Amino acid sequence: MLHPPKNVTKCLISTPAEIAGEYESDDILITHAWPELMTPNARRTLVKPGPTHRRFLIGCLKTEEVADEDRRTGPIPNYHWFGDFLAVCLSVFFGKRFDHHGLVETQGMFCLPSYDSIRGIGVYNLPPYNSRPRTDLEIELNLTQLSMISELLHLKADRSAMDTFFTAGNFYLRSLRIIEEQPEIAYVDLVTAGEILSNYFNYPDEQLLGEALLGLLDEIRNELPHGDKKANRIRNRLYQVRRRYRLTLCNLLNANFFTRTESTHQSAALRKDEIEPSVLAAYDLRSRYVHTGERFGAWIHSLEHLHAEKQMGTPVVDDKGYQKVLVRAPTFIGLERIMRYCLLAFIHKELGHIDQRLD
Repeated sequence: MLHPPKNVTKCLISTPAEIAGEYESDDILITHAWPELMTPNARRTLVKPGPTHRRFLIGCLKTEEVADEDRRTGPIPNYHWFGDFLAVCLSVFFGKRFDHHGLVETQGMFCLPSYDSIRGIGVYNLPPYNSRPRTDLEIELNLTQLSMISELLHLKADRSAMDTFFTAGNFYLRSLRIIEEQPEIAYVDLVTAGEILSNYFNYPDEQLLGEALLGLLDEIRNELPHGDKKANRIRNRLYQVRRRYRLTLCNLLNANFFTRTESTHQSAALRKDEIEPSVLAAYDLRSRYVHTGERFGAWIHSLEHLHAEKQMGTPVVDDKGYQKVLVRAPTFIGLERIMRYCLLAFIHKELGHIDQRLD
């Protein structure tokens, strides 16, 4: 029998980064898909990194075999999610762009993947696309390192935490894919990833509302008829999304984050004493764009050749309030590094130990 096995699903994934090794367990294999090395052009795909360079991987998942009678009478299981999930896990863990192109084999059938997402990457020298390990944890670009997140890969961790990670990670990965064509949307996607993480955690009223607002609610409870019901009704409408976002990111960014930088100039690196106004400014920049359509793409690409994580000057704009937000907001490179570190810290705290530097 030369037909594919009915209990194995395979998907095609690519990355612009050079990566080595393979990951293998009882039910998952992630390994390389090599070009046909006997063809004249094969070696060109294995040499210099550049805008069109790609390394291809095959992800294999052992599944339950569907009986022939069930295949005729019921829906066939769809394992496309496996490739999407792998791409998110690989992207967050290694801090590089990974694209899922579709299934190659599933349920005893061959499949044709899609190459629509394979386009040139003009910013291939930036940290999420080049072949250098990310500076925060310096995880080697080797698939064997995935053993550190084996519980996540095998879906053995808490389901609610996994759902939060996968949804937030999807927005993180999409931002890496669209930054050149849609910079504002890419930036908004990163902020959205932080919002999703923030909704996982519960905070006491003292942290979310502050003393002044808590005092006002107490006054309503004590002074007005049916004060408890009125105060609780007001409290339930105070979502405090912005404050929750700030609390979550600042809690996940520990001292290790600020001891390292990928910026080539120290003055362009994010600093601990500036991080709260910085993450809030990113949220405000997102809000201005969503509510007014005010474009800011040129400013978040500031000084990319230095891998600048923040502005190094004062943007020249007429609106002083907008100018203040731009000065404080991280660049795309800075916000990407913030969100990737927060996603790693979330995995470490909620889904399985990665590295003690994330404690």
